[in-house]
Amino acid sequence: MTEEVTHARAFEAFNARFLTSEEVARTFIPPPQYDRLVEVGHSVLLGPRGSGKTTLLKMLQLRALAAWQHDKASEIRRNISYHAIFLGTDVLWGSQLESRTKDIADEEKRAQIRRTSFRLHLALAFLNALDECRDPALASHAELSRFTHALNGDTERALARSLAQLWLMDPATDSLLGLRIHLRTQLSLLLSLTSELRRDATTALPQFADLDPVASLISAIDVTNHVLGQPSRRWAILCDELEIAPDMVRRELFQLLRSTSHNVLFKFSLFPYSSELSTLTGPNSPSSGNDYAALELYYGRREAAYQFCEAMLRGMVAEAGGPTFQIPEEVLGDGWFDGGRVHRRTKTSPYAPPSGQFFLRAKRLAGIDPSFQQWLRSMRINLHKVHELSDSDQAPYRKALPYILTRSEFLRSGGKLRSRKAMSLYTGAYSLFSLTEGNPRIFINLMRPLVQEYAEKQGTVGSDVEAASADLTIHRFLSSLSAIPTTGHGDIRSILQLIKVIGDFFSETQLAPKFSSEPASTFIVDDDVPESIIELVGRTLNAGALVHMPGNAGDTVRELRGARLRLAYTLAPEYKLPLMSGRSINLSTILHLHGAARRRQPETIQQARLPFGLEE
Repeated sequence: MTEEVTHARAFEAFNARFLTSEEVARTFIPPPQYDRLVEVGHSVLLGPRGSGKTTLLKMLQLRALAAWQHDKASEIRRNISYHAIFLGTDVLWGSQLESRTKDIADEEKRAQIRRTSFRLHLALAFLNALDECRDPALASHAELSRFTHALNGDTERALARSLAQLWLMDPATDSLLGLRIHLRTQLSLLLSLTSELRRDATTALPQFADLDPVASLISAIDVTNHVLGQPSRRWAILCDELEIAPDMVRRELFQLLRSTSHNVLFKFSLFPYSSELSTLTGPNSPSSGNDYAALELYYGRREAAYQFCEAMLRGMVAEAGGPTFQIPEEVLGDGWFDGGRVHRRTKTSPYAPPSGQFFLRAKRLAGIDPSFQQWLRSMRINLHKVHELSDSDQAPYRKALPYILTRSEFLRSGGKLRSRKAMSLYTGAYSLFSLTEGNPRIFINLMRPLVQEYAEKQGTVGSDVEAASADLTIHRFLSSLSAIPTTGHGDIRSILQLIKVIGDFFSETQLAPKFSSEPASTFIVDDDVPESIIELVGRTLNAGALVHMPGNAGDTVRELRGARLRLAYTLAPEYKLPLMSGRSINLSTILHLHGAARRRQPETIQQARLPFGLEE
């Protein structure tokens, strides 16, 4: 096994897909989006890999809610008003089924098999939810017992026979177990038919393949409610990871968000961008805000993730048995990109000579960077007087400060760049929070060794330990990106190659010979970007290496063209970038300059590689 694969697997190990609902509940920390998700209404969770989509959907299940121990748990249990039916994107109705049916000549039969596989898995998920109805642990739970029912004897027989009739099974079926056996048998038959249809396109499909997936379940819900004597009982169909479902199924499900049935809700999760869903426009298409709530599990502004990051840190420290703390700095120390928190706390000015931290950084840069000296003169800024300026007069300097920090760290005398990464620039509580992007998978990868160190040391983690963990996390993240299949354009054909082109551009611009107080640090996907690169940008966004910066609250990435994006802060140390975002430039300009440089000096344009060794 290569080092690259080992790092990728280590990064992906933190995945709720492989956990039971009770296991998910044991460590669940609710992000701000969870309250909206719990509400009555259709919802779509939008987030990159590792952002917690599966976790959030699983935390709507009754068994998960019963096992959850958290300050909010009791309130959520009392308020939730529906019984969740959780459907993970099983490989049998996902990408594996797609590959098994692709050689079937009859397109109609191919589509019918995929829809039927989805229907059968959805029916199995419904039976799982019905099993919860008679779970003794739930029946004895004071806050969730209202969802339970004995489902024994005559009631179970009546329900099983009614569902068997709806689902075209043996009408003598008299138990939920019998229904499950029939569904599994039908799945096996369906898979065997795919082999026959590849050999003989005239092979007939069984009658049960004619049933509509969602209509058959809604009918089953209606019958179930009446058998249970609860005609107004509400259910929520939770479909996870729709991005790996067959295109046709995904489109049909998305259209259901226009449903107004009071008994059935739909809650889906998928990546931020899907080229198929971008075509769902027009008067009959579902729209965010009207038909469903779009809940983004990413944060364009890093400050928006801090509250969730702090909550996750507290949860991890408590689980590890570490000392309680008042502020995150007690665990992870202060950092350069903390928004001035340390200075407000200590009531000192970092701009004041002779020992203010920002003063010393700027003084060093002025000593080696004539262009910075020139900018100071043009702005009439005296480094020894910055701390005496009013807020308005100080504002241009504060705006330039992130670039002052990175230039003072990475520039040497004569304008040359230091080769070292200087990970210590990115340590400290809020800098590390920013590196994680509020993404639980990245957060756990980075923080787990630091929390263990804090618990063992019973004190603040050293910056050297933080730097090592951040560096390893970045390597693992890059390795996971290298495993994602992609196509592209020209010499940019992978996610790693695309982020290298973008990262190198911002690095060269921000560390250019001439100091700029507001260099480009975000980009617009403009109309001149080739379609093949658009798809690669979408995959990179879905992987979490790019982050959408919405113009208004609630804006989603329905269409990539015109979207404003930035490189994930997780990659900032790799490209010597500050943890901030500012002015935008067109992506086509970045691509054009890359192409021009490649034509002038092709030997200087190297393919993206995984930087497993630290720079000397």
